[in-house]
Amino acid sequence: MNKVTIEGKTLINLTNHDINLFRENESIITIKPGTTSPVVRHTRELIKHIAGFPLHRKIPGEVKNEPEKVKDTYYIVSSVVAEALPGREDLLVPQTVKSNGRVYGCNGFYRIGGVK
Repeated sequence: MNKVTIEGKTLINLTNHDINLFRENESIITIKPGTTSPVVRHTRELIKHIAGFPLHRKIPGEVKNEPEKVKDTYYIVSSVVAEALPGREDLLVPQTVKSNGRVYGCNGFYRIGGVK
């Protein structure tokens, strides 16, 4: 299942990966990926050429499959999606835990921008 409710808050995984949640180095639950993930459509703007190669700026645009806001519900998304929707307080980006360079879980989340 791609969602879980913990302490009255629902977490929904909208990434393409399992989210293994850890608390104090102990795994508490795995949230499976959803079937429909948000996708950001980008445009590119040419800035200049460097050594004969184009340098573009990537501009986030429309977000397809943007989740609806629901009270006490938080959506786990990629940083790309969160960057495209900086005002959404309900979007969480996994703070990953690595061992030997391999991601094995998530021990917290972060938000993009000035959202508190």
